[in-house]
Amino acid sequence: MHSPGMLGSAERPSCAAGTVAVSSVDRRRRWPRPPRRWRRVSEGGAHSAAQPIGLYILCIAEGCAGFAFYTLGALLVLYLTEGAGLSEGTALRWVGLYNGLCYVVPLVGGLLADRWLGLRVASQLGALLFAAGLALLSATRDGHAPAFALALLVAGMALFRSNIAAMVGRICPGRGGSGERAYRLFYVAFNIGAVLAPPIAGALARGGHFRGSFALASFAMLLALFTLLLGHRSLANADAPQPECGLSDETATGRRRSPRWIPIALVLQVSLLWTIAFAQTDGTLLLWARDHTDRFLLGRQLPASIFASVPALLVLILSPLLVLADRYTGTATSVGKLLVGLGLTAGGFALLAIAAYVNVHPSSMLWLIGCLVLLTLGELLVAPSTQAMISRFAPPHRAASTLSLWYAAVAIGSWAAGQLGALWERAPKATVFILAALSTLFALLLVIVQRDTLRDG
Repeated sequence: MHSPGMLGSAERPSCAAGTVAVSSVDRRRRWPRPPRRWRRVSEGGAHSAAQPIGLYILCIAEGCAGFAFYTLGALLVLYLTEGAGLSEGTALRWVGLYNGLCYVVPLVGGLLADRWLGLRVASQLGALLFAAGLALLSATRDGHAPAFALALLVAGMALFRSNIAAMVGRICPGRGGSGERAYRLFYVAFNIGAVLAPPIAGALARGGHFRGSFALASFAMLLALFTLLLGHRSLANADAPQPECGLSDETATGRRRSPRWIPIALVLQVSLLWTIAFAQTDGTLLLWARDHTDRFLLGRQLPASIFASVPALLVLILSPLLVLADRYTGTATSVGKLLVGLGLTAGGFALLAIAAYVNVHPSSMLWLIGCLVLLTLGELLVAPSTQAMISRFAPPHRAASTLSLWYAAVAIGSWAAGQLGALWERAPKATVFILAALSTLFALLLVIVQRDTLRDG
């Protein structure tokens, strides 16, 4: 994807790795008959070379972090009620405050990384603080409120969450499909940890013994820290000055002064509206699974909570299919992928709206599984695409703080999703699903109307 009048990514020099890319014209002169797949990818302007080693280092660290995050998410409310002795209401307020802060504090961490620490040091320090918070939780005696441990966890999240994601954009800054593919791989790595964490943490915490689970999660974060330290040199590009590649000084200056915050604001609006719908997977969809779905399989009833881990599992199953699809849709733009993802998300909720309207009680499990498949496909297209767009539009000296705005938009969208979910008790179930679909369709319409802004940003 490139702006009108600009050179395509296969025709302009690239400075992401300190080298000059060979133009597609020179490549044809050197190899008169290139393989068909090479020609298909290069025509789309995507990078055919393998992803840099730094990306795989970040993915390993993110996978370890995903295990730690989901271990804490699966056990925190149980630990506060059973281990710390808090009432259910107080524990839920603590968890809500913690979750809200974890989406907001990356704004502070991004500013610290951009102005003083740098992305690498900030991410390493964040991993250390998060590991320390988990270790303190594992050492806290029963009956004691772990306020200081939670403060360490929030501080670690502030420095780790958005800064490691910003490094992906710095390591893989391609304007073609490479940026989206890098973020998708990064997203898959996180979900590997997310799938493994709940069953392992639940087995270790059986009987109210949480120390082993938190200690294992702390070890996972230390492994993430060790990976980042081991790959410190391979991630050097993340903190290197970011010039405008392939542009003259005059043109580069003009681009730096261009209103790039306009497409960023547009992407944030789209992310917020999409989150209002997608965040229903942790709320109304679980209630639908519990109260309106036939959960019997092979003579046994599945717990409703199992559907909370289905999206992460589907991410691992469906990601290879999207990678395969990329090979045959190399010319697809980021805007096109975003539109498809939004359409799939709206389709998922439309499917459940039909199930609710038919009013068969309980409904077949296939309705819910079909919805989750569509939502996961939408997630794999929307989340990486929006993050890659913000990373590309961000001013070079504000990469981390700009990307942290994405997490802030998701935080607001999650809050709005809760307000929509509050209608569940008093409104028809089909109405709630239709409103979720309309939120995504409004985002889709916004992208269609402003698609030139997203392409030219």
